[in-house]
Formats: sequence, C-alpha cells, structure tokens
Amino acid sequence: IKNALNYVRNEDIFKEEILDIVQWLKQNISQKTAEINLDYDMPLELHAKYFRDEILAAFGKHTVIKKYSSKEGVLKVKEKNTEILFVTLDKSVGAFSPTSNYEDYAISEKIFHWQRQNSAKPETSAGLSYIWHKREEKLILRFGREKTKNQYKVILHFHFCVPVNYLGHSGAKPMNIQW
Repeated sequence: IKNALNYVRNEDIFKEEILDIVQWLKQNISQKTAEINLDYDMPLELHAKYFRDEILAAFGKHTVIKKYSSKEGVLKVKEKNTEILFVTLDKSVGAFSPTSNYEDYAISEKIFHWQRQNSAKPETSAGLSYIWHKREEKLILRFGREKTKNQYKVILHFHFCVPVNYLGHSGAKPMNIQW
C-alpha cells in the first residue's frame, strides 16, 4: 500500500484524477456542511460527522502526547467557555447503565429535550450554568447520533448539530432541559 501511495503521489495524472473525483463528490454531496464562526478557531463544520476522538482533538483535549479519557455525555472546555453535549438517542444497546439512560429526544424540528445527569438540579451550579449560559456567554454545542454502534458493532460517529440555546427546564435529579 505504501509503495502504491508513493507511486500515486508522484504521478501528476493520478493526483489530478483524484482531485477531480473529490471535487465532484463535494459538489454532489447530499448533506452539506457549513462553517461555524465562533470566538475561537474551529476546525469542525456544522452537519459534518465526527468520531469522539476527532471532536476531542479539535477542542485540544487530545494531544500528540496524551489522549484524553472521555466517555461522559458532557465535556466542559473551560478555556473556550464551551460545553459539548454528546447525545446518543437510542440507549437500548448495552453501553448504557440505568443511571445513564437519559431521555433525549426531538420535540419538534427546532426544539430538543435533553436530560442532565441524575445529580443535576436547577439551583446547583451545573443547572444554573445551563439556565444562564447566554448571560455568561457560554457556548453549548450539541453533537448527536442515533445509536452507539451499527449492526456490525462498529462505533458510529456524531453529527455536529448546532449550537443550542436554553429555552426552559423542568424537574430535578434529573433536570430536563429544552434547547
């Protein structure tokens, strides 16, 4: 494979053909991505698909030297005043315990119901950080996927959905938030 790649790399005709194919594919892709303008550099695009490791690297959690350990559904990136929500809708697969089997679902095309950890209450710092995230200029980014693995047991990627804004909440332990 290495020899074949080196051969292709050194042959202009192959490089041109590959670039033509990539250009055609980009123009004919059914799911278009979009750049997102934030207060900091962001290599990820909205509506694109990413594995958790790619997201962690994009936010500086994974480095060349050290891999960040993260399996939780929430990742705080303090230096960017950002919180990432990793949402898996179908929690019927064995990867979720009863204590992490949160009720996350779309209410409508623009409203999403998200359930915070069982310890969260509106009056706690975690609860208030969601309620007042706009005032605190904290960005909440949602990455979602339907299920953890496909029928071949391959781990699935997350879609970079959209930045979300707090609309309201109900309950405590767990706290239900509408974004």
